[in-house]
Amino acid sequence: MDKVSLLLCASLLLVNVGVVEGQCRVINFFGCDQNSETLPCRLLGTCALLRDFMVCRLRLAVWFSARRLDRSLVLLASVTIQAPPRVLASDCGSPAPPPRGSVSVECTEVGCNATHKCDEGFDLFGDNVTTCQQTGAWTSTPNCSLPLPVDCGAVETGVNGVYKIRPAGAADVISVFCDLETDDYAWTVFQRRYDGSEEFDRGWAEYELGFGDREGEFWLGNKNLHSITNQGPYKLSITMKEFDGSVFNVQYDKFRVGSAESEYELTISGYSGNGGDDMSNLDGKRFSTRDNDNDGNMLINCAELMKSGWWANEMCPTSNLNGEYRGVQHEANSRGLIWYNVTGISSSLYFVEMKMLLKVYPKGPDAVDAY
Repeated sequence: MDKVSLLLCASLLLVNVGVVEGQCRVINFFGCDQNSETLPCRLLGTCALLRDFMVCRLRLAVWFSARRLDRSLVLLASVTIQAPPRVLASDCGSPAPPPRGSVSVECTEVGCNATHKCDEGFDLFGDNVTTCQQTGAWTSTPNCSLPLPVDCGAVETGVNGVYKIRPAGAADVISVFCDLETDDYAWTVFQRRYDGSEEFDRGWAEYELGFGDREGEFWLGNKNLHSITNQGPYKLSITMKEFDGSVFNVQYDKFRVGSAESEYELTISGYSGNGGDDMSNLDGKRFSTRDNDNDGNMLINCAELMKSGWWANEMCPTSNLNGEYRGVQHEANSRGLIWYNVTGISSSLYFVEMKMLLKVYPKGPDAVDAY
């Protein structure tokens, strides 16, 4: 804020006038006579904003009390106040349009903004509106690129790894591990366990946002699971290994995770595989953690008992692939990586990986089957 001290009647009053958002404002004033008591004054004038300064014509109505005599005084004055320089588009030069896009510039009394748009079929990365600064540069230079894939099925490298996706209709970019080599399909991996390096006994907020290393042990996050599975029909595949080397694969033809409002309700059906069905009984159940108990059991908190976050029913689930990693096969006590048809309640799995496949890509009338 720039301000100027205007001496109005030196023996009576010193007024500070400032520039705030293009308008004059009386900031404060000080009585020069120690025996006078000044009260707030009114600014009845207007200001005209020019290129580098502001001309203010002031009509100040000031009330003060001195030695028991109440008086009013009207002062007329004109003062030129140095205002912050107005930045013009010419100060920064014409902003370059983003590749495969366009730019338009609009200037007002307080400065100039450039609005960037991308050609149809391209996404804007960066700020769509940039501002000309007093330094002579625009605040940023956005770029237009081809849209990110909606899931791993749109990644064309054919190489396993971590990729960025943006699900259809979602604003956030998500880093995911894509399994592009196991078979002829492109799977989006959302959970993996194999050495106990990541702690899975966590609360609701951490399960919501996700945790761990995408190339190691991790949980992708319930919020991300909803964003991904909300864009079309998905199927689920689970690979499980025991310590003796036995391998089990199960699939569910229908898999979806609901919104936060539904507490990430699970939709699952259509079992197939050689590991037995231990998740169909969780269809329609909400996600449950130690600090957000949704299992419906009035006596115990299943998530607290099983030391993990998982979908749960009132009897506690017969599967819990987020359970405590035991490191040995026969010391689970219902807290390990449980898939009842494989492990029972006293054994624990050595390896688990959960991944999903988008069955139809969200392209409207041009939708294509993924397999």
